[in-house]
Amino acid sequence: MSKYIDVKNITRILNLFIVSVLLGCGNQQKHSEKVTIEFRLAETTPVEGLSEMIIQSSGERFFLHQEVLLSNSDIASASVKMHNNRSAVELILTDTGRDKLAEVTQENINNRMGMLIDGKLVSAPLIQAPIRVGKAIIDGGFSENEALRIVRYIESGRKIAGRIPRFHLKDAKGFMHSYMAALRTGDKSEISSFWSKISLNREGFGYMHLWIGACLPISEWTTFFEENDYTYHINSVSTEKDHYIIHFDWIEGDTSNGKNESETHPMRYYIVWEDEEWVLINPIDILTRDWSIYESEYFIFHYPAQINIEDHFSELHFMDRGYEKLIESLHISPAEKIEYYKARTPRKCGDLVCFPPANGYCARGLPFRPNAPQWFHIVISTSFINLHEVTHLLVPDADLYSINAAFDEGIAVAFGGTTFQTAEYALIRTRNAIGQSDYVPLETFLTDEAHFWKYSFITYQEAGAFVRFLIDRFGIEKLKKLCNDPEVGQELAGTIQKIYGFSIKKLEQQFKEYLSEIDVPEVEYSAPDNATLVFSMTDPENDDNGDGDYEYPADKRFEKGVFDLREFSVLTDTSRVYFRLRFQNMIGPVNYDDIEEKFLPGTVIAICKKRGAGRHVQKYFDGVRFEQDRGYDIKLTVGFGITASNNFGKVYYTTGDNFSDLSNIENNTISFSIPIDFIGKPHKNWGYFVGVGLMGDRTMHFTGGPMPVYKDHRLFIRGGNHEFGNPAFIDILLPEERNQKKMLSDYDPGEGKLAVVPIITQR
Repeated sequence: MSKYIDVKNITRILNLFIVSVLLGCGNQQKHSEKVTIEFRLAETTPVEGLSEMIIQSSGERFFLHQEVLLSNSDIASASVKMHNNRSAVELILTDTGRDKLAEVTQENINNRMGMLIDGKLVSAPLIQAPIRVGKAIIDGGFSENEALRIVRYIESGRKIAGRIPRFHLKDAKGFMHSYMAALRTGDKSEISSFWSKISLNREGFGYMHLWIGACLPISEWTTFFEENDYTYHINSVSTEKDHYIIHFDWIEGDTSNGKNESETHPMRYYIVWEDEEWVLINPIDILTRDWSIYESEYFIFHYPAQINIEDHFSELHFMDRGYEKLIESLHISPAEKIEYYKARTPRKCGDLVCFPPANGYCARGLPFRPNAPQWFHIVISTSFINLHEVTHLLVPDADLYSINAAFDEGIAVAFGGTTFQTAEYALIRTRNAIGQSDYVPLETFLTDEAHFWKYSFITYQEAGAFVRFLIDRFGIEKLKKLCNDPEVGQELAGTIQKIYGFSIKKLEQQFKEYLSEIDVPEVEYSAPDNATLVFSMTDPENDDNGDGDYEYPADKRFEKGVFDLREFSVLTDTSRVYFRLRFQNMIGPVNYDDIEEKFLPGTVIAICKKRGAGRHVQKYFDGVRFEQDRGYDIKLTVGFGITASNNFGKVYYTTGDNFSDLSNIENNTISFSIPIDFIGKPHKNWGYFVGVGLMGDRTMHFTGGPMPVYKDHRLFIRGGNHEFGNPAFIDILLPEERNQKKMLSDYDPGEGKLAVVPIITQR
C-alpha cells in the first residue's frame, strides 16, 4: 500500500482547480461590512426611472423608487420574531425613524413599501394604515439562523456606546453581585436583563459561559449553585476605549478531606453602556463589531478590517472544497453555514471566547454527546484554513461522540489536520517517531488524558494517525460504534477489544505496520561532483540583527555569527535537488532554563517556481510577506531536521530530527538533497527567499517556521518595534544593494502591515 505524497501532481491539480473556481465563483459569495437596511416605495407596474427587483423567496416582481425613506440610522434595535409561523426580523425605530415611518405610511396608504437587505428586495407589504408605533416587521421567508444573522449584523452596526460614565471596581462588585443573584434564580428573563441586545440575539445565548470548556443551560444555574461549593472574586476592572472588562475568578472550594483547598477558574466579563445602563456583552460581539464579512458557499467569514480579503480568495475557495470532502467522508449533510472568525493573533483568538491564547477554537457545547448544547456553533482561528476546528464542529452530527481528548483531537487531526499541518503530516510524523524517545505508546496517550495534553506536540499527531488507521483498516462505522458504546467512558480498553477484536497492544502492532508502508521521499546529505549549479549567492557579513535592534538569545552559547547566513546554493542532477547553506559560525542544539524544548538557529527556504497568474502561492509567512504578487510554492524549514510546507502554508512532510546528518559544525555548513519527484526540477527562473531565525525542535515541527520575536523576552530573540507581530528573521539573503534593516523595520502589526521581503532570482 503506497501513500507517497506526489507534490508535483498535487500542486498541478490544485492550480487547475483554483483557476476554475476563480473563473466560476460568480455571485455565490457576498462581501459586506454590515447588513444595510433600506425602505423604499414600490410599484407593481413598470414606471420609467424605477428599478426592477424580484423577491427571491416568492418570485414577485416590483419596481422600486430611488429615494431611501428609512435606513440603518433610523433603527434603534432589532430582534427575531415569529410572524405567520416563520422567522422574521422586527425593527424598533429611533424617535426620528418612528416619525419618518408615520409620515410615509400616512401619505402612501394602499401603496407598497419595499424593504431591502443589502440591496436585495425581501418584502414589499401593502400599506393599509399609518404606522405610528415605531415598529416594522421584515418577513422575507428567512430561516431562524438567517434572521438571527441579520439581527446580529444590524445590532453590531449600531454604536454600542457614546459618552459613557466611568465604571469603577465598586460598580463591578455591585453589578456582579446582582448578576450572580439572577443566575441563582435560573430565570431567563431576569438573567437576560443584564445583557446587551446584541448578545441576546446570538445563537445559543440560553447556554451561559462558565469558564474554559464549560457552559450551562440557564435553567440549570440554580442546581449548579445548590450542589457545588462555588464562590467568586473580582480581581480588577480594566478599561478599553468604549467598554470595560471585569477580571473575575470562579473559586471551587473543596472541604471534603477536612482541608480548605480550592481551585481558581479565571473569567473575563465584558461590560458596555447601552440604553443608559451597564450590560454584559459577549466578547465576540464587542471585539468584532468593526470586522468585515465575506460569505462563501459554506462559510460566513468574519475578519479584521486590516485584512485584504482578495489576497485570501484561494484559501476561502479551498476551505469550501475541503468542507465538501469532509462532509462526504463523515456522511452528513449540514444545512447551515458555519460562522468562521479569522483572528490575527493567538491572543485575539482566545479573547473572542474568553479563553487563553490559541491558534484555533471550536466553540460548541460540551460534552459532545447526543442533544448536546450548540451554544455558539462557530469556528475561531488564526488561519483562513482550519478544517481541524470545523471537524470538531461537525463530528457530533456524524455520531462520532466524545470519548476522551485523544479521540476528540485524533478524529479532528485525521480529517482536518491542524491549524498548521495537513492530515497526511500526522502519518509521516508518527512514522518517524517510532523507535525514538518522543514516541508515546498507544495505551499511554489513549487512557491517560493528562499524559496526552503534556506531550501534545507528538500525541496530537499519533492520535490522528491512529484514527486514520482505524478508519482505513476497519471502516468508519466501527469507529462510530466505539464512540456510541455506553461503556467506553469507563472501560476504554475493554470496549476497544469488544468492538475491534484486538487489545490496544495488538492494535499498536498493526498500527506500526500500517505506518511502515507509507512511502516517503529519502533525504540525502551530500552532492556528487557532477551536480549542476543552478543558484548561488553570498550574503553580507555581520548583518544578523534583523531590523537593526534584534538581539541574540541571552544564553551565552548563542555565539556571535551563529545566525549570520553567508552563502546559499542550489544544485541539481537528473534525480535530486541539492541545497547548501554556509554560516559565519555554527552551534549544535541548546537546552536551557529547564525548558524541555531544544533550540538552535534554523533556516527557512521558500521557493517560487515561476511567475504568473492562475495558481495559488503563499504570500504571508512568519511575520513577513512577499513583494508584489510573488509567493512560495513550497517552503523548507531546516533546523533539527527538514519540514516542508505547501502553498497554503501547511506542513505536510518532515524528516524528523536529523541535525547531526544535516550539519558540519567544523565547516559551518548544512547540506541536504531531496528527490526531484518531490520538489520539482529547479531552473534559472526559480526564485528564493532564505531567512534565519530561532528554531525550537517542537516549534519547527508544529508550525514549520521560526520562533516569534518579542519586544522584550528573557530567553528568545528580542527586539523589533512591537510586542508581537515582528518579522521572525534575524538575517535574510539579500543582494548587497538591498537594505535589510530598512526592509525589516517597515511594518505595523496594529495596522496589519507586514514587512515586505523579496524573492531572489539568479542574476
